[in-house]
Amino acid sequence: MNRQIHKRTRLLLSMAFALPAHGMCDSVPCTLGIRDIIAHQVIPGLCTTTSKLDNCCTNITTDFNTTWTMLNRLESKIESLEPCNATPLFTPQTINTPGSYCLAQDITLSPGDIGFTIAAPNVVFDLNNQTISGGAAGVIITGTTATVKNGTIANMSGNGISVQANQCVLHNCMLVGNGIGMNLTNATQTNVTDCRALGNTQAGFSLQNASHNIFTHCAALAMTAASNLHGFVSTGGTDNIFTLCCAEDIHATGAGSSAAGFALTSGEISSRIAQSSVNYITTDTTLGGAAYGIHLVATETCQVVNNTVFSVAGNPGVGIFADSSRNYVASNVSCDNNSRNYSRIDELFLGSQANAQGVTNIDCSLPNTPFNEAIDFSGTYTMLTAVTTEGQSIESKCEAISDNITLIPSQFPIEQGTAPRTALFGQGVYQSGSYFLQENIREIYIQASNVTIDLNGFSVTGGIFIYSDYNTITIKNGTIDTSFTRNGILFYGNNQNILLSNVLFTGGEYAIRIGESGSFGNVQNLMVQNCRFTGQTESCISNDANSGAIDGLRIRDCLFDGSMISGITPGANIGISSPFPRSTNIKIENSQFIVATTGCKFDYCDNLIIRNCSLQGIAENAKAISCTSCKKIALEQCKAEKTSQGFLMLSCNDVSISECESLGLAGAENIGFSLSIPNIGNPPTTKATLERCIATNLGIGFKIDNSANRFALKRCIAQNNTVDGFQLNTSGTGIVKGCKAEANGQYGFNDSNGSTIITYVANVASSNGTANYNPDNNGVPPTNPPFNRVSLIDSPTYWENAVQ
Repeated sequence: MNRQIHKRTRLLLSMAFALPAHGMCDSVPCTLGIRDIIAHQVIPGLCTTTSKLDNCCTNITTDFNTTWTMLNRLESKIESLEPCNATPLFTPQTINTPGSYCLAQDITLSPGDIGFTIAAPNVVFDLNNQTISGGAAGVIITGTTATVKNGTIANMSGNGISVQANQCVLHNCMLVGNGIGMNLTNATQTNVTDCRALGNTQAGFSLQNASHNIFTHCAALAMTAASNLHGFVSTGGTDNIFTLCCAEDIHATGAGSSAAGFALTSGEISSRIAQSSVNYITTDTTLGGAAYGIHLVATETCQVVNNTVFSVAGNPGVGIFADSSRNYVASNVSCDNNSRNYSRIDELFLGSQANAQGVTNIDCSLPNTPFNEAIDFSGTYTMLTAVTTEGQSIESKCEAISDNITLIPSQFPIEQGTAPRTALFGQGVYQSGSYFLQENIREIYIQASNVTIDLNGFSVTGGIFIYSDYNTITIKNGTIDTSFTRNGILFYGNNQNILLSNVLFTGGEYAIRIGESGSFGNVQNLMVQNCRFTGQTESCISNDANSGAIDGLRIRDCLFDGSMISGITPGANIGISSPFPRSTNIKIENSQFIVATTGCKFDYCDNLIIRNCSLQGIAENAKAISCTSCKKIALEQCKAEKTSQGFLMLSCNDVSISECESLGLAGAENIGFSLSIPNIGNPPTTKATLERCIATNLGIGFKIDNSANRFALKRCIAQNNTVDGFQLNTSGTGIVKGCKAEANGQYGFNDSNGSTIITYVANVASSNGTANYNPDNNGVPPTNPPFNRVSLIDSPTYWENAVQ
């Protein structure tokens, strides 16, 4: 026993002093136990001297205490174990009969042997705090709905636990010194909680072609080997979720060996890593091995959200790597990694610590405060004051959604009884309550209020229909696959307080549809969060213009994939049009759009906020955001990339566009920002402000057209556009202040009225192809041209307009 304690002491001390202790142990009283030294002396000392640990000291202390407890259980068992009330097992065997079993004693296997094979369904195997050690595999599960819990699997040459069945549960298992701690192969709907993999030589947790599995409160720790190492790795699966997990202290020492805390690879689709942490992932940089905190390769529609990554060192050493823009990476913290904190992540999602808001990931290598130049084209970002309605702000109106919905525990299963899975029929919900699915189902009809439906990881294949006048409804946690139907969720109207959360919508014409021909009524307070949309041929979220309007729509943390399906070009990702009554109070934030036609299309809508969104075009004529005849619009920190039209405002009033970017496609007709009217007879766009916006690599950067009135362009940049930086073809009044036009193909500022209408203050034009400023007032040059040739170096008169 003393030898075991000394071994444990050395292990914990090595884990502790692998961190830079800075001599803090010199003052530790020798009378303290090793756990107290580590948890209460070493770690607090580190936290006061190493700033990067400031935010996680409590977690580190807890982790060491937990590790000590687990090693206690592994190496010095409690003498009085709980009695084995189930069928006791004393020797390795195959379990062929359903029932409850209990491991009665430690099992030591010979090399190459297998401990236990669970071949029957509905088996509960309680390891009873015992240990299975040695051999090739500890527990192999081939029977469905098996449970394995409360014990240790150690020193297997292959897998500690191998899951090859569906709907299994693994709880409170320690996996120590195996090749792979836990391996899931072709397994689905497995729930893994509170399991720890310590010192395994290939992977802590590995999934191969496994789908719809959930890992919660699991950890992969203290791995060192001269081979590729992964804390958590999933290959070729779908909808796997890793939440509140930890990968720490993983070191690949071999030549060219790589290491990763979390890895999703080789065709993984729609999986999610959330609220998890990664620390100290390293390779031998002299031998060329790459190290990653979170690594996404050849994946689609996966999410990496609210994670922390620290201290990744390799060649390269990257905190978070995602090689496809079709993944969603948001609200993470990545710091102190030796090559890059983020790699191949859309730059929209990166912000300084001072500016991080919403979808923005924190990158500690960026400055806390922006660098201020003489002419500040990149000043500190400020959040936009909320657009308000008369007496109530859009934020307070939309937030009322979550206040009015009560999530109660699931009680009533929606199931098909003993009917075969191929004979699927609809299911009606006619009374209030909380329901959950136990298998895939065809349709659901909701004709009651105060209803919660937990899809429980299953699919609805024929749509969900919410009838008129039913309110306070929640739908969450599953898939709505309408590949062969018209609508995913159809609201017949007059519905209030609806929450849709963590739902994957696939196929169909419309994922969410408000109103249908023949039904009339509005929807109030609809919240859509953490949802993914793909494969719709018309629109992800839409309304019937003649029968349904929206009052209070909030969308956040969603992915809208508008890719073409079988050659069919879909409509707008989000399309809301309602001339009477008008749709109001719409807020979209922290979301990503893959755009074939239009990302967001709003007609006759009021009080609209779009914040921290990315819109990426995949077709030649894609538009990012288009608003027609709308009032009170606020766009903030949005990015349009590879679109022919970035931000298009037609006949709109009270428009504010702040800190947005349009990085488009070169072409004379392509426009970054446009204020205009669609045709003669419509009112002009008026009271519009564009501030700190950027337009590059388009035809025209900023276009003010057709009598747009009372507009302001402030500190905007137009660069490398093939025609004009700023094209001002309006008879309305406006001001252009502190803007910069550089390296555009023809004109920096092209003014059709020769500055007789527009006021210019402190602008700069340089290196534009034809001219920096073109006062085209019917061939009559202006008496006092606003632009003068001033050297900003020799005479820094920043209040004057200048050309260089």
